[in-house]
Amino acid sequence: MKQFRLTEASIRNRVGEQSFKRGKRYFLQDAIMSPWIQGHTLKAKCWGSLPQPYHVWVQLGANGIDSGECSCPVGDGGYCKHVAALLLMWLHKTDSFQEIEPLDEALKRQEKDDLIVLIRQMLTRYPDLEDMVYLATPGGASANAPINPDLIRRQVQSAVKRGDYGHDY
Repeated sequence: MKQFRLTEASIRNRVGEQSFKRGKRYFLQDAIMSPWIQGHTLKAKCWGSLPQPYHVWVQLGANGIDSGECSCPVGDGGYCKHVAALLLMWLHKTDSFQEIEPLDEALKRQEKDDLIVLIRQMLTRYPDLEDMVYLATPGGASANAPINPDLIRRQVQSAVKRGDYGHDY
């Protein structure tokens, strides 16, 4: 496993005293589940106040914590108690992290038919992703396809109408 500069003081400095204390409780209560490391990124699920766990990740660098995110309401930027719990898990129980290959490598090994099945499963669970199938991807086979302005307009309207902030324009 890779080693990064990380201490309780650097975690506390990152998330703040209150999130650190709460994150330490979460860590001690084994709220972190299925932790893994992918390159320099720590990922896990963390039990919180909702019935389903939050998704949390932290990007580590040579000097410690580079960035992070959590799906909890205050997790934007990775300054919450769930991020603190994940970092404490890495600091004190590094061996519990499963090392996995980068996502791009895992996807490249898949057969086309298997990827189609995977994408269909994802679209069943997250139907809003379907529009992405029809968008040109930079450098991809569809990069030279003409842009459909109606599709782009629908996506922008959908994003604005269903934004995270409850605005309805």
